[in-house]
Order: sequence, then structure tokens, then C-alpha cells
Amino acid sequence: MFIETLKGTHYEIGYQIGEKMVEQGRGLPEYVKDVKERNVQFAQETERKVRPVISGLLEEVDGIADGSGYPRNIILTLVLTLGRIPGCTALAVNCKQKEGGRIIFGRNYDGPSGCKDFTLYKTYPDGDLSHVGCCWDLLVGREDGINEAGLAIAVNGVHGVYNDKPGVWDHIPVRAVLDNCETTSSAVSLLRKIPHLFSKNFLVADATGEIAVVEAAQQNVTVQHCKNGFGAITNHFTSKTMRQYNNPKLRMLKTEERLKTAEAWLQQRSELIDLTGLKKLLTDVRDGVCSNGKNFSTAWSWVAQCGERSIELATETPVKADFNRYEF
Repeated sequence: MFIETLKGTHYEIGYQIGEKMVEQGRGLPEYVKDVKERNVQFAQETERKVRPVISGLLEEVDGIADGSGYPRNIILTLVLTLGRIPGCTALAVNCKQKEGGRIIFGRNYDGPSGCKDFTLYKTYPDGDLSHVGCCWDLLVGREDGINEAGLAIAVNGVHGVYNDKPGVWDHIPVRAVLDNCETTSSAVSLLRKIPHLFSKNFLVADATGEIAVVEAAQQNVTVQHCKNGFGAITNHFTSKTMRQYNNPKLRMLKTEERLKTAEAWLQQRSELIDLTGLKKLLTDVRDGVCSNGKNFSTAWSWVAQCGERSIELATETPVKADFNRYEF
């Protein structure tokens, strides 16, 4: 795991990232080296479409290009439209008795072995909300995180049915929400405005206790407001409207099983859950939602209480690693 602290304007934050890429010899991901002209053109078309919504993040693209010396078009293509589909589990629950009425949020990020070299970013953008969150090889975006307002968000990939419609990769909406949103309702509104490239599930929760599941595809976006005090997502669409966009030929590892396990666990223990109990669910391979396969495993895991400026993070498969506190 790398740990980075970023401060300043969006351009300055991007420049810092670009400089660190050079200093640390990390370079660009292998899959970027074969970027074709059509990929660049698609990214440029996407940029025109999303600029009104994420102008600050596009300033970070400028900074990364200048700080690293890599062509802007390559950085833009990587940031907006290239990546992999992870298999993950996220859940949020309102724990009235044990946690003072606040939401506790848990997140497992599952993927191939290369995901272990991820980065924990503590980000303080001028004029926007500060936050902490994780990602790998994504530069501008985040796969998950919590901000100073107490809003937490995570995204999980879904094998979907695709077309050529422009949109952005899953980590960009997460970063946009962390920068700009204090409540679940404002996050939902923003997620509806952003065009989505690949299918994904978002789980959003705020310090007031509002939880929502957002299912997003190129074709449609739907929202389920969780009225029973908890919400969970894995790697498939569950709503009647969105099920048609699940790819019938592809299935993420144990996505249905992990969702059933998380929902059953939450229903049985909603009045008794605390952070310790949530960690147990996230780290249990047999009776929980932890993945521990040879080629596919939980790369990182974290829990947080919405409203606290910290997370407790296990920096590799939590079967093997302890949770440590990281403040921002």
C-alpha cells in the first residue's frame, strides 16, 4: 500500500500526483501502453460530455500530465475510460444502540493479485470537501472513501450489457461525490447527472442515517432508498428495472452468495452490530464476505463510522492483516 496526502487546487493536486509517478518510478499501468487512437477519441468525446459536471477533476488531468510529462490524451484516456471490473462487497447499517445512532460503513475491495499495490489518498482540495479513500492505478478517481461531512461511498463493478455511448469509469463518480456532497440525497442527484461507461453499483450513506443503493448502467440509473436501516451491494443488479442489464454470460465470483450473506447478517444483528462485528463479517471467508482465492481475493478492507474523520483499514486480505486507524 502507498499512502499519499494531496493538498491545493485541483491542478496542484494533479501536478503532485504526476511528480510522484516519476519520483517513485511507478509509471503508467501496463494496459495503457497499447491505447489506440479510437480510445483517445472516445475519451475526448467523453470529456466534452462530462466537463460541466467534473471540471475540477479535469484540471487534475492537466496537472498530472504536466507533472509527469506523459501526454495529456493518454492521462485523460486512463482517468476517464480505462480500467478493470472489480468484485466487491459494501454495506452500511444504522446502529442505534451500539454506535450512538450513526451509520457504520464497511467495504471489501476484491480483485486480481495486482490490486494489492493500491494507494490510500488523504485529499484536501481547495474549496471542496476533504476525504480519505482508496484506489489503484486510477490517479484522479477513488473506489471508495468517506469525507469530512460524514458521507461514505463505495462502488462495485457489474458485468453488464454495453454500447458505444460515452461515459466515465466507476472511480470518477466516487471522487466527484467525495469532493462535493454532504448528504446521500445530493450524492444520488450527482450520480444521476454523470454518464456512466460501465455497469456499477454504488452504496452511499451519510451521518444523518440516510442510505441509498444506486444501480447505474449506460442505459439507465435507478435508486433504492434503504428504509430498513441497512443497505448492501455486491456485483449484480437486483432491481426489477435493472436486471435486464446484467450480462447473462458473465458472473462475478459469488456475487449472489455474498449479497445474501451480507443481508442475512444485517437482518439478524441490526440492533447488535458494532465496528468489531462488522470487521468479523468482512474478514470471514467461510461465513462472511471475504474472498481469499489464489487469483482473486480481497485486496483491502475498511470500516468507518459516518461523522468520524477516520477509517480502520486492513491493507491486504483481512484474513492475514489487522485493521489500523488512518485519520484525515
